Amino acid sequence: MSPPTAPPQVLEIISALAAAGFPEAEVAVAAATVFPQLAAIDLAVCLVDQQSYPTSTRAELSAALGATSHYSNAEIESAADVLFPPPPPAAGDLDLTFGTGGKIITDFDGRPADARDVLVQSDGKLVVAGYTTNSSSTSDLALIRYNMDGSLDPSFGTGGKVTTNFNGNSGFGYSMIQQSDGKLVVASSTTNSSSTYDFALIRYESNGSLDPSFGEGGKVTTNFNGNAGYAYSVTQQSDGKLVVAGYTFTSSSGIYNFALSRYESNGSLDLTFGEGGKVTTGFNGLYDSGCSVTQQRDGKLVVAGYAGYAINSGGNNIDFALSRYESNGSLDLTFGKGGKVTTDFYGNADYAYSMTEQRDGKLVVAGVATNFSIGGDNFALSRYNIDGSLDPSFGTGGKVTTDFYGNADCGFSMAQQRDGKLVVAGYATNSSRTYDFGLSRYNIDGSLDPSFGTGGKVTTDFAGGDDRAYSVAIQPNGNIILAGTSDGKFALARYLGV
Repeated sequence: MSPPTAPPQVLEIISALAAAGFPEAEVAVAAATVFPQLAAIDLAVCLVDQQSYPTSTRAELSAALGATSHYSNAEIESAADVLFPPPPPAAGDLDLTFGTGGKIITDFDGRPADARDVLVQSDGKLVVAGYTTNSSSTSDLALIRYNMDGSLDPSFGTGGKVTTNFNGNSGFGYSMIQQSDGKLVVASSTTNSSSTYDFALIRYESNGSLDPSFGEGGKVTTNFNGNAGYAYSVTQQSDGKLVVAGYTFTSSSGIYNFALSRYESNGSLDLTFGEGGKVTTGFNGLYDSGCSVTQQRDGKLVVAGYAGYAINSGGNNIDFALSRYESNGSLDLTFGKGGKVTTDFYGNADYAYSMTEQRDGKLVVAGVATNFSIGGDNFALSRYNIDGSLDPSFGTGGKVTTDFYGNADCGFSMAQQRDGKLVVAGYATNSSRTYDFGLSRYNIDGSLDPSFGTGGKVTTDFAGGDDRAYSVAIQPNGNIILAGTSDGKFALARYLGV
């Protein structure tokens, strides 16, 4: 405790009144009235002198100083900070240097908007991709770039924002990468003249303008033999080619399949991949969708998603699903069974949305697993050996689930820290039945990291409404960025990682 700097008479007054049993607030009023020249911090030191009020707390001290009416809130807070310093920042705390209190909400002129992916550029700036509703009530792909402190970057687009329309048709931004040359590539889906969806890729210059050297005016669309195609993930291979993953839907049969397409650097389909640059894969079910694609260090491609037999029928028989491909698009028969792997958690609906490859070559997949016995959904992770078998050293038999409030929780995105720990972002349903950003961190063995947040978990509310995080990214300093939506606006939060 700092020594008092007030005149000795103050200590005498406080000691006498304290000995007589006067409450701390009354003692503070008396001392401040007799010695109005005292700074709040001096009086605070005297009030909590061990011979007078040894059990004072920060709240009691603030109340006592406030009762004098001599000090401003700022002075009271300064005094309280000296005598009762706040705990040091901890991993999982919001980074108060970012935006307002660690959070940012950005809208598009009042129109509904939804953020689906975030990346950290090589220069440290943040780019968020998603979509927004336009004046014609269709959707435009939407991008925002932020400076490192969370302010909008005026050198990008118009005031930090870019929207892209697909000739009057809807477009949605779901996944994004930054190429080595600084250009941004976004995977999207857009409606075509037949009112079905096609894969779409859009490439932007570093200032947010469309890259005219890519496709037609910066845009590429790909149809899967007249069937609907929905793109959810994009990655760049080591040779610069672009790979997109999602699903196709055949209306005549009602069957959904994994779908991939690969492109040359100019946006043309790579005809050495699959059939004319395209590959589809089924899991002997009806409802198969690829949600995340990555290239392994050995050059093979892996797609993670889900596969099952039921749609909107109680959620049964839907499992995590992975498929691995050779560089030419053929299935890798050394992986799982015929190049494919499925994983069930509770016998209900399990959806994999994100995937990362560890340094040892193992694959970790994250998403959601439904457990009707506990009444809701949980974050879910599974880890696989190089051959596609579950890794028994991870969680229980290769699988991990995490509950937040006992309600519906869903993990949408995962990132690996430099130390090998994993962070998963999504949403957690709170006691008011609204959604909060949900974030969990795991040790290498799949156990929750107790040094992060509360028992390895963090939730963040923005304005009391529904908040969903769809993407997570790690900054070079280890801080963690979440991006998603809050009541129809782009929403970001930054957390201390170390």
